[in-house]
Amino acid sequence: MGLLEWIRKFYPTEARECTKTEALKHSRQKWHGLKPENLKEFGCEIQYDAGGLYVIDSNFILNEEFCFGGSTCALCQVHNADCTGCPIEKAGERCDVEGSVYFSIIHNESAPQEMIDLLDRLYCEEQQMLIDNKL
Repeated sequence: MGLLEWIRKFYPTEARECTKTEALKHSRQKWHGLKPENLKEFGCEIQYDAGGLYVIDSNFILNEEFCFGGSTCALCQVHNADCTGCPIEKAGERCDVEGSVYFSIIHNESAPQEMIDLLDRLYCEEQQMLIDNKL
């Protein structure tokens, strides 16, 4: 396996194609791809470069990389640049602020698990709200 298979599993559709109702699930799925066991399974690894986080093929079979940023974030795509309405922003975080969970991760100051935990919590809250509103 390799990067292309990793992308097929953890980034099956382009972020810009997601609706608001799909965005959180899409972002959560992408970040789950950074769990060590998932990277290992697909023969990929994280690379940090100039304030960016990339997934690369560990075997360098492909001279390609997958960048974690606004263009690959479904939440950024549906909530535009000002973050208004973004669940991460509603939770008191902003990805563009120094010291935020995202900022710390892309600068290799903290582990991706922090964003995974945040997205998991937000997803569970969203699902609970959907259940509550249906009752």
